[in-house]
Amino acid sequence: MITWMYLPLFSYTGTDFNANLRSGILYGGRSGGLLIMNIKVLGAHHDESRSSRYLSLLVDNKLAIDAGSLSSGLSLPEQRQLKVILLTHQHYDHVRDVPCIAIVLYHSGKNLRIYTTSTVKEALKNHLVDGALFPRFLELPPEKPTIEFVLLKPEEIKK
Repeated sequence: MITWMYLPLFSYTGTDFNANLRSGILYGGRSGGLLIMNIKVLGAHHDESRSSRYLSLLVDNKLAIDAGSLSSGLSLPEQRQLKVILLTHQHYDHVRDVPCIAIVLYHSGKNLRIYTTSTVKEALKNHLVDGALFPRFLELPPEKPTIEFVLLKPEEIKK
């Protein structure tokens, strides 16, 4: 089942994004007014079956939050639109489709930024895209690897 939600976020006109994030204020990138985000729930379950999928949220067709059901919840053209994945942690139901999406983007000549912690990066690097099960997408193609990690440091974002 696919659910569509429209989430209104009021923008903030301050200059210190990190301070605003620490205080819980979301920045929409516009001064005044309303920012509308198109959020598609691809899956929201810890088990997978014909009627349920692992966790994945799609924001504005470009950003995924977790990668549990990206390949089963998106068509190939939709998968090719992905630019960024935010991975919350390294459990299988949250990272499963990273290699599948990487294969699609590799064959399309595109790349993907993954925002996550060093723990998640190491788990993926050592177990999923290590060359044993799936290609080393952190190295392929050599001129511009398919997967680029951007490390988040949660300890730096404190209240």
